[in-house]
Amino acid sequence: MSDAAETTVEDRLVLATSLRQTGRCVLRMGHIVLDLEDQLLTRQDRQAQGVEDTQSLQSLDLLKQTADELAALLERLADAVPKDLLMDRDDILHPVKLQEIRDMIGGTSDVSFALEVPKSDKQVEMF
Repeated sequence: MSDAAETTVEDRLVLATSLRQTGRCVLRMGHIVLDLEDQLLTRQDRQAQGVEDTQSLQSLDLLKQTADELAALLERLADAVPKDLLMDRDDILHPVKLQEIRDMIGGTSDVSFALEVPKSDKQVEMF
């Protein structure tokens, strides 16, 4: 926006909310990783365990742990910033390439499903 007076409420996002929504997106990614890990384990149960599968499982486990840590960091940042701190919507959302993620962070899509339990009810913590 060229003039601050032209900025409307719809053009702004509460930074704390955007951080929380981003954290929920990261948690969703972690659930997807956990489901993939469970699928690999199921496949391994049906065949002999190979080194490549073990390395894949370790990589997926690292991704899941990383997603959990990033989500927790974003939640702490959201708690730390002033609740009335606003950012330009385009500054936050424009660089995000995936429309689904833009919608979740921007509050135009429900992110409650991001906190759902993954399809598998197993908590895989092998490594």
